[in-house]
Amino acid sequence: LAEKLGPSGTVSLLNEYFKLIVDIIFEHHGDVDKFVGDQLFCIFGRSEDALAAALKIHRKLDLLNVQRATDGEIKLDFTIGINTGKAIRANVGGTDRRDNTLIGNAVNVAARLQKACRPGGILVSHAVYQSATGIANSVQTVRLKLKNVADSVVAHYIEAPTATAAYG
Repeated sequence: LAEKLGPSGTVSLLNEYFKLIVDIIFEHHGDVDKFVGDQLFCIFGRSEDALAAALKIHRKLDLLNVQRATDGEIKLDFTIGINTGKAIRANVGGTDRRDNTLIGNAVNVAARLQKACRPGGILVSHAVYQSATGIANSVQTVRLKLKNVADSVVAHYIEAPTATAAYG
């Protein structure tokens, strides 16, 4: 993509998507940890807020992609992975270079769920899904063996309940 669009075109395209996503994250009481290329890592205090944000992001990105496709423009596929648990937020690195980052198993599992997710999907850990009553329905349950995770992980592809369009 960067080779096709060049530096300014790539940054412009990413910012079109990231602006929409970041606004929704803040609206749902989340915080952006970092941008890594075309990925965004964020943290929420409650699983319910993360799920509500993910569902709204999904809807908005679907609409953006339809519009971009209609206009003959490049559209981006997206994947969302959500996990719950304790995370460490710290500055790490040497004296010359530091990075504020999230560390911990919960963070690693979320990142791996995102990588295992099919394009356009939202994949959440079973613990997150259990907190999703009334917010999201499981459309498929999968058992995944994730890199550097000892036990397999039960995860759910989710979507918003049709009767609950209030999240957006």
